[in-house]
Amino acid sequence: MAEPYDYFFKILLLGNSGVGKSGVLRRFCPPLGVPAIGLQWLGEKIIELDGKKINLRIWSAGIR
Repeated sequence: MAEPYDYFFKILLLGNSGVGKSGVLRRFCPPLGVPAIGLQWLGEKIIELDGKKINLRIWSAGIR
């Protein structure tokens, strides 16, 4: 069975609490309304670039 995308990327955003990681993610994925404590999967989005489908799986990690 073929995948519905051509490329797959896992994206990890690191940063201290309250620096705006979730604000950046709201541009790509629907907001979850839950602040990240530790490692949290925030969502995935398939975008098209140059005729290729790219799956972006986005994670957030809060640092204390």
